[in-house]
This record gives sequence, C-alpha cells and structure tokens, in this order.
Amino acid sequence: MPAFSKNVVANYLANFYSSALGILIVPLYVDSLGIESFALVGFFALFQAWFNLIDAGLSGALARQASCLLAGVVSFTSFKRLLFFINLALAALGLLVVVLAVSGADYFVDWWFNLETLDPVSVSSALILMALIAALRLISSIYRSVLSGLQEFIVLAGVNSFLSSCKFIGVLPAMYFFGENITVFFTFQLLIALIELVLFMVTIYLVTKNIRLRKEDAKEDVDVARVFSFALGLLGSNVLWVIVSQSDKAIVSKMLSLEQFGYYTLAAMLASGLMLLMSPLTSVLTPRLTQLVALEKERDAIDLYCDVVERFTALVFPIVTVLFCFAPLVMFVWTGDEQIVSQSGYIFRWLVLGTAFMLVGGFPYCLILAKGRIKLHVLGSVFFALMLVPTIYYFTNWFGLIGPGYAWAGVQGVFLILWVPYVHKVIAPKIHIRWMVGVLKSAFIPVLCGVFFLWLDVTVSSRWGAFLTLAFAVLFVQFMSFGFRWSVNGYKFERVQK
Repeated sequence: MPAFSKNVVANYLANFYSSALGILIVPLYVDSLGIESFALVGFFALFQAWFNLIDAGLSGALARQASCLLAGVVSFTSFKRLLFFINLALAALGLLVVVLAVSGADYFVDWWFNLETLDPVSVSSALILMALIAALRLISSIYRSVLSGLQEFIVLAGVNSFLSSCKFIGVLPAMYFFGENITVFFTFQLLIALIELVLFMVTIYLVTKNIRLRKEDAKEDVDVARVFSFALGLLGSNVLWVIVSQSDKAIVSKMLSLEQFGYYTLAAMLASGLMLLMSPLTSVLTPRLTQLVALEKERDAIDLYCDVVERFTALVFPIVTVLFCFAPLVMFVWTGDEQIVSQSGYIFRWLVLGTAFMLVGGFPYCLILAKGRIKLHVLGSVFFALMLVPTIYYFTNWFGLIGPGYAWAGVQGVFLILWVPYVHKVIAPKIHIRWMVGVLKSAFIPVLCGVFFLWLDVTVSSRWGAFLTLAFAVLFVQFMSFGFRWSVNGYKFERVQK
C-alpha cells in the first residue's frame, strides 16, 4: 500500500476512534454531571479555541518547515533551533494567560454566564483549570504539528488514540470515586494534559533522531523571516477561523441560559462529528500537496486534489442526507432522552447541513496552504465572518435556540456558492468545472433521496429500531449513489474509447 494511502487509513482510524468514543461517551457525561454542568464542557471547547490563538500561526508554519525538512530543503540543526524558540515563546504566553485567568475568573463568571443551579465558585475554579489545561495542550499542539509535517501519521494516530482513551474513558471512574462534579472532571483532564505533553516530547525526540541522520546534509537553513511571515498570515486566518467556527457558541452562551447552551452544545458536538470524515484526510492531503508543489509537480497536485474531493463527497453526501432528514431520530439513538431530543433535535438538523457545506467548501484551503497564498484565505474568512456573526446574533435574538442553526446553514451555503469558484480561478484556473462536476455527481442521488425521506413519517419506539432504520437508510442512499456514479463514469469511459 502506498505511503499516502497508509497515512489516510491511519488518520481515519485514529480520528474515527477518538470522535466515536467522544460522541458515545457524552450521554454518560450528561447523566453524571447534569445538562448545566455539561455546558461547561462545551464552553471549554470554545475557551480552548480562543486560547489557541496564542499559537499565532506558528504551529502551521512549523508543520510546513517540517515538510521541507523531510524533503531535504532545510537543515535539521536550524529546524531544531526554530522549534525550541517557538516552544519557549508559547510557554511564556500561555503562562501569562493562566495568570490572567486566575485573577479574573470570578468577574468573568458574573459577567458572562446565566447560571441557574451551579455555584459560581465552582464555575470559577473550573475556568482556572481550563486555562491550565489549554496552556499544556498548546505546547503539545506544536509537537503534533511537527509530526504532521513529517508525515508520521501512523505514530501520531497511535498517540492520539491512547490519549483519547485516557481523556474520555478514564474520567468516568475518577468521577465515580471522587465525586460527579465539574471540578473533578477538569482536574482529571489537567492530569491527562501533563501526560500528553511528556508523551509528545518523547515521541518527537525519537522521530527526529532518525530524521537528523538522514537530513544532516541539507545545505539551507530555515528562513526565519519567511517562517514568521507565513505564521502571521496563518494568525489572521486562525483568528477568523475561530470567529467563524466558534461565534455561534459564544453568542448562545452569552445570550441564553447555561442550560440552553448545554442543549445547543449537544447538537453542535454531534454535528461536528462530520469533521471526523474530513480532518484526517486534509491533514494528510495538505502536506502531500505542499510536497508536490515544492517539487514543481503542479499537475499531479491538481489531479490528487480533484480526485480526493470527488471521492470524499461520494462518501459524505449520503450520510449527510440521512442525518438531515432524520435528525430527531439520530438524537434519540444517541441519548435516549426525550427532553434532549425535543430541545436539540431540530437544531442538529441545520447544524449538520451547514457543516456539510463547510466541509466541501474547505478543500480549497488545502491548495491555498500548499501554495502559501494565505492572504487569499484571510480575505475569504473576513468576508465570511462579516456575514456570519451578525446573522447568528440576529437569528438567535429572533428565533431563540434554533436561530444559530438557521444562520449557520444559510451562510455556509452562500459562501460555498460564491467563494470556492473564486479561489479556484486564482489558484488553479480552469479546474472549477472539473471540481464541480465531481461534486454534483456525488450530490445528485442523495438530494433526490432526501426529498423522498422528508415525505416519510418515521416513528420508532426503541433505540435499536431507530439505529437499524438509520443504518438501512444510509446503505440505501450509498448504494443508489454508487450505482449512479458508476453508470456515469462507465458511459464517460465508453465515449473516451470511441
């Protein structure tokens, strides 16, 4: 099996395991902690996303330099110096933010949250623990990006799977023995964050030890000015990405009660499971495209890009169709709680649709990174953020809890239609028609099946019955879609032969 295929398989297995484990374990967290305390787990994801902006794009730039190191373009010694400097800088900045969190936690809790049953003191303690965990994970993310740039995805998959088991499963016995409360939950996560950092440091040492022996003859040093220029471009991109991906959660957590935010978090968390299908693929695709562009194999890079997009959409669209049409049923299978289904089910429907649009529209970012055209992505993110943030605010104000779902789906759809063709025109002219034909071939049958499913009135009383219904629906759409694509590709092949 080619190395690229091995990396894709390893990434998919590891990400599937981590995401599936996280999704399956969430109902147990809700039962143990309660919906309001669980909302703080969702807020931690929001907090960590903003905290990671301290990275300032350096991890992405470092991953790119690691890919150049693998290609023999830069020397190991200069790369090691750059890694040490970035670690030192981020550790100092992380410590500063932790100090600010300790001093301002009480004020923030009073200002931001609409608490109903939780004690403000315990929420303040949870915020301090969140800051400590995020600071440790920030340093770990640097080492993770180096492994990604070196295309050590099999090693990375093994480490991530082990850590996911510790984070998601290990906390349950900890809460059983020490108390089912949010303080015990985050204290345990702090312990795992320490183990994670040590494990990544050891892994990087072992991996780069072999790289040093192979790449010491490289003549060029790392161009530090170019690295930081690239990082600044990524910083702007990352800031905008956090605004785009986390603004809904920030607005809901502020405008609505913490309990309502808990219901929204459940729907958003389940919808984000779709990222499982894309993130392992793009994390392998981006370094590969970067390597091909660096070797001046532009045609190979474009062929790989278009082929991956077509295959990905063929896999994802049938799944999205079933999740959208049977959203309350999906939530029932997941939690078995009628209250959660009534509060979160229809929010989940629109979040799934918007996330699907985001996944398809996110592939051009791989080309942008490969060619180093970060300013283009920043421009698109500004345009998107200017549409999304006010739309979410007003829709939340008008429609309540379901409003952000409407806004997310609508704005993502508009952005997909307007922005992707422009990116293709700038980065790789004349490929958009080829790209669009591949996407439309994959979408045609799922859309038709979705129209049919919406006419059905499906009522299932048991979770197993609901699960089997969903599984059959996915297999049906996949089979019909595969048959359509096979017939279209077969007809095209016959015409080429003639």
